[in-house]
Amino acid sequence: MTKLRGEAREVALAEAKAVLSMARDDTMRARLAGLVTSIDGDSVDGDVEELLEQVLELGLQAGRIRAHYGPGGEQATLTTLRRLPHGRARTESARDVTSALGALGGTTLERVAITAVAPGAYSLSIQAGGVEASVRLDTSGARLVSLATSPRTSLSASTSATSAASSSAAGESQPRRLQAWSQRARA
Repeated sequence: MTKLRGEAREVALAEAKAVLSMARDDTMRARLAGLVTSIDGDSVDGDVEELLEQVLELGLQAGRIRAHYGPGGEQATLTTLRRLPHGRARTESARDVTSALGALGGTTLERVAITAVAPGAYSLSIQAGGVEASVRLDTSGARLVSLATSPRTSLSASTSATSAASSSAAGESQPRRLQAWSQRARA
């Protein structure tokens, strides 16, 4: 359940009413009317949270929220989005990737590249200390896509290869393997 107060509530309510006024589909109108009622009650929960996310994201992407409510309304909306389920997931994914990439701290940065993969989706490649990490950045959040090490890394190549092989055999995800590597590198 997400509580809405102050400017965040005002912007969410106004945006929900604006989208409701333009909706033509009866099912969507009923969902939006439920959203308006929930916001009026100062909190949203479950499917209503998802609908609120969609309404607020649409308003931000279109530039409507900043144009109508100014920078303060935009910031209140961004804060609300971070508190909703997809926003929490994006925040957590960014925290996980940041933590895993912490292993590169203190190493010499050799190369950084960013590639546009699709509209709103990018791949960030970082090479430092003999390690190359590739991170996907998109509306779902940040995800570690690949990790490669070379004998130049401060961790011995045999330790890295052994840990990568054991992680792969255990079926661990890429972020878990990088986190494990990160923890060993710090030790």
